[in-house]
Amino acid sequence: MSNFCESRANFSQANPKTARFSNKKKALSNLVSLWPLWLETIGVKQVLLDHVSVKSEGKYWRGATGSRAMEWCSEQGITLKSTESVRPWSTVWRVTDMTGQPCILKANAFVRPGADRMHATLSKTLGPSAPALIASCPEEGLFLFEDAGIGMVGTAELLKVYGRAQGIFSRDTAALEAIPDVSAMDVLEHFKALANDSDGNAVNNILMHLETEDLRNLRLNLDAHGDVLATLAARIDAFEPTVNHCDLISQNAARRNDGSVCIIDWDDTIRSAPGWSLISSFSGCLRVYAALRETSLYKDEAQKDADLFRIGTYIKTLVESSAYTHRDLLEIIPIAAIFGTLREATALTPFDLNVGPRGIGRAGRIAKRLAPRVRQVFRTALLVSTAEQRGLQLPTRILPVADMADA
Repeated sequence: MSNFCESRANFSQANPKTARFSNKKKALSNLVSLWPLWLETIGVKQVLLDHVSVKSEGKYWRGATGSRAMEWCSEQGITLKSTESVRPWSTVWRVTDMTGQPCILKANAFVRPGADRMHATLSKTLGPSAPALIASCPEEGLFLFEDAGIGMVGTAELLKVYGRAQGIFSRDTAALEAIPDVSAMDVLEHFKALANDSDGNAVNNILMHLETEDLRNLRLNLDAHGDVLATLAARIDAFEPTVNHCDLISQNAARRNDGSVCIIDWDDTIRSAPGWSLISSFSGCLRVYAALRETSLYKDEAQKDADLFRIGTYIKTLVESSAYTHRDLLEIIPIAAIFGTLREATALTPFDLNVGPRGIGRAGRIAKRLAPRVRQVFRTALLVSTAEQRGLQLPTRILPVADMADA
């Protein structure tokens, strides 16, 4: 038996809770492998099937990890040390490789075709700002990364590193080819399809978990302002692209031993205009717009100062490391944040929602968090589209306040 198998067995025996998690994960994986067939059986509309089954954004579902995965781990000389996290969409272990070096092993419930090339390109292009990919077995969803460390990273510092990463990719068209391209127009059409799924056929449709009044207002807003969103989507798709992380939260940053910051968990990365990922740092797209275009919208001065410092740090770094102009970024980033919110809703999978009798509560919690962000989409879109009519001028510059402490 391989070192990995022995270590995992010993760890499970010592930790009954881990063993139960493993059994649940295996059962969920087996269930998910049957979902595409089940969806066809109940007659899901093709426009929705394209997004909720194996075709979603080029991702494919994988079944339970089998003997090939264990064989691969044995080949790599992987020895399990501890379980870092167990979630419906992935499991992460702290391990050592055959040389005894500490590493991170991640088993994803779904992967994109070309994910190994994407991760390798990210680490090669960004250097220490992204974890190095040591080995991978994409057909089993397994990726072995260097252990980039741990430690808290402030939002402004994270955005500064991220802005530099986006600047590097904006100048490297060859590296960008390894990043999956996502069209804002496709995201909008997908969002409309989910919003109008009156039969509730899409098993991973988070919009069907919204409160009745929120869903009704969402449909009314789409009918009234869909053309505005389509116009903005066209502007995003015509803009010079770069890399977008799409899950840029503080938990996805680590501090190396030398003090530098490494951004981890690039699984949802896309290629498009900059700005899709900022919604995590600003609780939606409206504060992104307010900080960049219309600070009078703030009611909390302390929040305004913190946001200006953070987004100022990001904009300044991105301008310095790319060919983007300050004016271009002030115009495009609030729009990209709108579509970052829409994609957050459309990119959710059955793994995220944990669909099933015990998963309804989780889906409801996600919907409750998502509802105010979706409401912000329409307000922000109207603010952007009417800014010129209201005579609103772009700020001459946005710079971080020198003595502002990062919260």
